[in-house]
Amino acid sequence: MKVLFLNEHYAPVGGAEQVLLSECRHLEAEGHRTAVVYSVQNERSFGSERPTYLIPDSESPRERAEKVLKALAQECPDLVHVHGGGDPELLRAVCRRVPTVRTVHSQSFLCPGESKTFWRIGKCCPLAFGPRCLANAYREQCATRHPARLLSRYRECGRNLRDAREFARLIVCSEHMRSELCLNGVPRNRLELVSLFPACLPTGDLVPALTPSPRTVLFVGRLVRPKGWELLVEALAASRGAWQLVIAGEGPDAEAVRQCVRRLGVSARVRLEGFREGASLSACYAAADLVVVPSLWPEPFGMVGVEAMAHGKPVVAFDVGGIPEWLSHGETGLLVPPGELTGLTAAIEDLLASPERRREMGRAGLAQCRAQFTEERHYGLLKAVYEAVLRQS
Repeated sequence: MKVLFLNEHYAPVGGAEQVLLSECRHLEAEGHRTAVVYSVQNERSFGSERPTYLIPDSESPRERAEKVLKALAQECPDLVHVHGGGDPELLRAVCRRVPTVRTVHSQSFLCPGESKTFWRIGKCCPLAFGPRCLANAYREQCATRHPARLLSRYRECGRNLRDAREFARLIVCSEHMRSELCLNGVPRNRLELVSLFPACLPTGDLVPALTPSPRTVLFVGRLVRPKGWELLVEALAASRGAWQLVIAGEGPDAEAVRQCVRRLGVSARVRLEGFREGASLSACYAAADLVVVPSLWPEPFGMVGVEAMAHGKPVVAFDVGGIPEWLSHGETGLLVPPGELTGLTAAIEDLLASPERRREMGRAGLAQCRAQFTEERHYGLLKAVYEAVLRQS
């Protein structure tokens, strides 16, 4: 089988790209062939293990369509798997020539603000896409208020949902995302749930970290508002416990994080590690007593929490999006009402005060991860989708 992947990036930019690379390597290990079409050149690239085609967004839609069709003619794929990127006309042209599936990784597929969050009141948006999104951009501060950019994003989401029928299947990573697409009119029988697995796994034996005081709380993720880093720093400042916060990540809010840490007077208790991956990130998990996922937006999945469980660590997280599908409250960690600072602070303090409870939750999380979120299960489900699509084509 030959699979051609389409995505905006072919570099370690985020979770979608890591999933794409892993899928390529797994298919190749089983004797299948892969190729990748992408549109953004990055300083860090995944390399040249397979045929790749850079088709920049700066080119006209007609030029891009011609180049993609040439790539199809050259590679002759049995199936196309879209992870992201690609203008609607191009994707429709691909779908009409080759059986095509698409993975919907995030809320940006159906939300003009990309986060499905009413930032004015700090609540997740329960609404389907529609004209109210335009008014809510101003009323609820949930999207850009620049008229031209807002209208562009609104039209893009509308096209995404209209064109969903062009794909043989849409793949999602959680029941939460399946329900979001159903809410927006996508038939349930066109949606396939393919569970994910942690990209960062332990590099050595799993030994629960029972660090001497101060205890260590870890945050891993992109430094942007929806990830909730500010509330976590505020929880540190409000806490009476002797613990330190390690932040492993980078992003547009990096300077805002430093300013927040200084403003709240917790500079001595915060360590900024910057971007970490592979063994370096695994070492951060290993050294932590617990991991916090303070996301304010409805996470499509929340991979950081599952990576923490794979390292035998308990997780504290806000009860949003797909998080409660893998975090069993009281068993593998603690769920906190969304955006509740007092509850977040109390949950962290409760677990840090109980080493035995942390051990038990860490063991339970590891067992759940090994049972539900494995590479074998992911690829078994993915190949079942591929085979069903090819049978029906």
